[in-house]
Parts: sequence; structure tokens; C-alpha cells
Amino acid sequence: MPIELDKLSQARIEKKLDDFTKKISNKENIEVACQLVADNIKLRTRQGVDEDLQAFAPYNAKYAEDKGKTTVDLTDTGSMLKSISKRAISSNEGIIYFATERDQRIANKHQNIGVGKRQIKRKFFGISKIDTEMVKTKYLSILKNAAREFNNG
Repeated sequence: MPIELDKLSQARIEKKLDDFTKKISNKENIEVACQLVADNIKLRTRQGVDEDLQAFAPYNAKYAEDKGKTTVDLTDTGSMLKSISKRAISSNEGIIYFATERDQRIANKHQNIGVGKRQIKRKFFGISKIDTEMVKTKYLSILKNAAREFNNG
């Protein structure tokens, strides 16, 4: 036998569900997820590994000697990694991008075109399995907190 609700009870339930939805699906949560991924991209790159956690192809000997570095971390000036930015486009979509055209062009060379005489590509700007798991874990935490508040409210 179905339960009938009066209009006031129905309105309270609808508001509670609407509040719950707003807590789990909003731009703030998307910003958090994008920040996690952007931070991981920067960290991996500085450690000299690509999005699949594979070491970058080494610098050629002359370049390494000229720059005085052996770890490939794509930080000639540091500008490219510093310009990695993020923003929420909507309550369920975000974007990670390079803030300047110059840094976008440099990143595109490393990622897609290749650099140096051998046109070496270093796939650093992507979402890894670890990134995906971190975002899932964070989102589940947000979901659990919202569910707790929903049940207590």
C-alpha cells in the first residue's frame, strides 16, 4: 500500500534532496578534483615521469651538460609548469590548461610534436590511473559527508 504524503512533507523531502544534490554536484567540488590532477601532473613531471609513471626519455648529452642537469623534468625556466591552471566550467565539468599561449605551445611540443633533433615526445599532461583513483576517493569522501548531513538533517 503506497504512503501518501501531505504537501508540506513532500516539500521538505524535495528540499532535502535538492540540498543533497547541491552538496555533491557543484563547481567547488570540481575545482578540488581539477586541483588534485593539476598538482599530480606537476609533481610527476618534476620527478621525471610521464602520465603512465614511465621515466621520460633522457636529455641528449650536450643539452644535459649545457643545462647542468640529468633529470628530465621539463623545467628549463619553470614557466610552463607554473602556468598549469584549472577551473570549473559547470557543476560537473572542469578543465586543466596552460594559462599562457607561450606555455601552451611549449607543452604541445613536448606532448605531441616532439622536441630536439630526434623529436622526442614526453607525455606529461594527462590523467593517470592514480589521478583517477585520487579523484574518486575524494569524491566518495564528499558524498559520504553529504549523506551523513542528509541523514542527520
